[in-house]
Formats: sequence, C-alpha cells, structure tokens
Amino acid sequence: AKDDPTLAVTDAQFREVLEFIKRTRKEGRIDLSYACEGFLGGYEGEVRDDFYQCAAGVSAASIRVDGAISGCTSIRANFHQGNIYRDSFWDVWQNRFDKFRDREWARKGECADCKMWRFCLGGGMHLHDDQEHLMYCHYKRLQ
Repeated sequence: AKDDPTLAVTDAQFREVLEFIKRTRKEGRIDLSYACEGFLGGYEGEVRDDFYQCAAGVSAASIRVDGAISGCTSIRANFHQGNIYRDSFWDVWQNRFDKFRDREWARKGECADCKMWRFCLGGGMHLHDDQEHLMYCHYKRLQ
C-alpha cells in the first residue's frame, strides 16, 4: 500500500474509521478497539483502552513459524533478533532487543522534530520499512 496509493485508505477514510470506532465504543454493544498501530493524538483513550505504546521487544515477543524470534509477528525480518532453533530465547530476550527498547534510532525524518515524539517514539515497529524508515505516521495523517 505504501507504493500503491490505490491500496491504502485516504486520510479522510482513516479519520472515518476512527470516528466509527469511537461511536461504537460509546454505544457499548460490542467490544471494539483500535490496535497498537501508532499514536493517535486526540483519539487516544477514545478508540482503545490504553494509551498508545508499541510493546514489541519491550514487554512482548513472538516466535514465528520458521523459529525467528521477534518482538511481534507483524515486524519485518530485518528486525528479527534470533532463531529459537539455534538461540536461547532467554539470551535473545536479555541481550538482543536493544533496538526495540531504545528507539532513538527512529528519531529521523518526519519524527526528528516532532512535538509528539515522547508519546509516539516513532510509531509501531511494524510501520518501519527494510531501511528502518517510517512508512506511515498516524498522528500526521490526522492533522
């Protein structure tokens, strides 16, 4: 979708989705929540229960079907930290998730001078491409 705009929702459609989630949550008939995609500014607390954070590699980890150890199954292979078939999970968890836990590397491009950096930390890890550039900024889309 990043390279083909016809596959992505527009900024207006994105806002419509968030408004739908907000209305649905207020109705209370179904449990609906926006995922850990990225920081949403004024929508925080309205479309999900908790304030945004990417827990990948901080308080969550995953093991993919091929044995790759990562912070989240949605993250690209260049962010994998080891493989369960050859590495100790405990060792990987204790020693290899620095990139997930110190996000200063993501403070570049549109994030470099962003006033919301302390809340967002560069968005979800899965929103970064193979060169570690942020593909979508949810906060910026809502401005």
